[in-house]
Amino acid sequence: MAGGSFLWLQIAGRSRDGNGASTPTTTQVQTSGTAITQSTPTTPLTFIPSSDGRVYLRLMANEHAWVRVSADARTIFEGTAAPGQMVETSAEEMLIVATGNAGAFQLYINGTDWGTLGGSGEVVRRAWNPVGEVPLEN
Repeated sequence: MAGGSFLWLQIAGRSRDGNGASTPTTTQVQTSGTAITQSTPTTPLTFIPSSDGRVYLRLMANEHAWVRVSADARTIFEGTAAPGQMVETSAEEMLIVATGNAGAFQLYINGTDWGTLGGSGEVVRRAWNPVGEVPLEN
């Protein structure tokens, strides 16, 4: 039994999956007798460009949440995604994703699992071009 627990702790404590991508980490902080759980969004260690010079996006909704996805300045999807709904697109120049609940979406860029788009209830606006993630002005 102790060996199984040790093995489970070793596996659960790892911060990377088999593909080299970070896995979500959860931290519990004790404050005034109340435990607060903090989840850290995940991103891969490096951006992997596609072979055809485009950037590919796939979002999988884990719960109902509003999202807007645009590719090359054209809106691809805007509305409330349902659990299990997938939004996929590609762009030659830029992809932009905006949502009011980043934790509701599993993010894949160029076929690589980047974990959730952000934290639960977090408002995010993120963008990618064919060479990587790019900062956006607010």
